[in-house]
Amino acid sequence: MASSQPLVLITATQREMKAALKPWNLAPPPEGELAALSLPREGCWALVCGVGPINAGIAAGTALTALPEAGILNLGVAGSFDLERFPLGTVVTITEEIWPEYGLHTQQGLDPKGLAFAQARSAHGGIWDRISLDPEQAGQDMGLTVPDVARGRSLTVAGVSGHQGRAD
Repeated sequence: MASSQPLVLITATQREMKAALKPWNLAPPPEGELAALSLPREGCWALVCGVGPINAGIAAGTALTALPEAGILNLGVAGSFDLERFPLGTVVTITEEIWPEYGLHTQQGLDPKGLAFAQARSAHGGIWDRISLDPEQAGQDMGLTVPDVARGRSLTVAGVSGHQGRAD
């Protein structure tokens, strides 16, 4: 993807989008509204999707329907299960996305293949409960340079861990 092609910044909340746009002193668009941004790079858009994986998926579909050739950059705030390695406020580039709740819950634990339906397919086969990401290649495809920041894995869940037992 050439840098002249559209780039959509997606965040879950207005507060996250406001932080992402702070260097340019731009206000976030209303939630659910795909809005063009006046940035040094042409063809940038913003979309505040709402909280949760369903809202994120709908937002990505909305963005790609309106801008089929767009790259999508998902930005946001997350917690940390390793506060020594990733203290709150650390900027992290994600190298693997994990969905720890997807699958068949059995007495032996969660079986991501137990439902027999992959969440998606790639050239490498079914995508069940995790996918490896290549930030450098994705950045290159979108005409972006990935910053030299911490690397880590991300968990997407439908609820927030409000106590240590849930986090464990």
